Amino acid sequence: MRTTLLLSTAVVALISAFAGAQVQETVDPTPSESVSAAAAPDRNGLGDIIVTAQRQSENSQRAAVPLSVIEGGALLASGITQVDRLNSLAPALSIVPTNTGNAAFIRGVGNFTLAPNSDPAIAFNYDGVYVGRPTSTTGVFYDLERVEILKGPQGILYGRNATGGAINVLPAQPRIGEFSGNGSLTYGNYDTLNAEGAINLPVGDRGAIRLSASRASHDGYLSDGTSDEKTWAARAQMEAELTPDLSVRVAGDYAHNGGFGAGIDYVGSFAGTTLTPSNIPIGTGINAPASQAFRTARVFAPIGNRLTALGRPFQDNTFLASMPKSIGTPAPVP
Repeated sequence: MRTTLLLSTAVVALISAFAGAQVQETVDPTPSESVSAAAAPDRNGLGDIIVTAQRQSENSQRAAVPLSVIEGGALLASGITQVDRLNSLAPALSIVPTNTGNAAFIRGVGNFTLAPNSDPAIAFNYDGVYVGRPTSTTGVFYDLERVEILKGPQGILYGRNATGGAINVLPAQPRIGEFSGNGSLTYGNYDTLNAEGAINLPVGDRGAIRLSASRASHDGYLSDGTSDEKTWAARAQMEAELTPDLSVRVAGDYAHNGGFGAGIDYVGSFAGTTLTPSNIPIGTGINAPASQAFRTARVFAPIGNRLTALGRPFQDNTFLASMPKSIGTPAPVP
């Protein structure tokens, strides 16, 4: 069982205790007080979840599309730093990490081909921008507003690569006129270290800058050191209200992904229809000595020679993105 120590900021609730004699006099509320009380939301109920799954701000309860919404706080509490970890929070979603990218399926619909020139069946969109490469879905799971998972064909709004659905990752945006910040630190087994923080700085009365960064790392889950994580990421955003009807936001993202990457095991090898089991325990990895010995003992039929040993895997990926956006004043949520 994984043991995790979580250090984060906490909100302190101040509760006033009333004691002594009670006043029995009843005072009728004024009309203005009655209106305020009627307009106040029910604190015992669930608040509205606003989504943009259909390219407009609307209540998730009224969105005419099947979707799951995961808020940023739930992602942080679950320690999710990679897209494949969404499986634990989103029903009907299955994402399998591989050496060449992430194979995503929604309701069983997806694409097994992960070549850069193939068309995926699940659209991955970050901050409203489609990410076409399966390997580029890393280094964005921090300081998020929410993640929207749309189930079923979404070709009308998200194009031909959304046959099975779409995944929308939306970062927290600058808050105009507000000075605030937050931070989180998690440590666990396999030397897991997840740290992230964000600061929001006001710029005059109509602007704000938001800076955020993340560090996610852990040792390999397989004995050969693979299935590890070493990711650095940073994000800078600036937003300004130019007019009452127009605001402009500029965002830049940086991420670096290192380590060995995803690992797999040898189960066996086929010769025609005959399976020769490897007898290697699951969790060993294909770069371990026993796995290398099993590989080099196999004969590659087309050339009649034995397979050679594998080299040590590694990752050294850097992702850069810049996104200027013009945003009109959103319409009131119905």
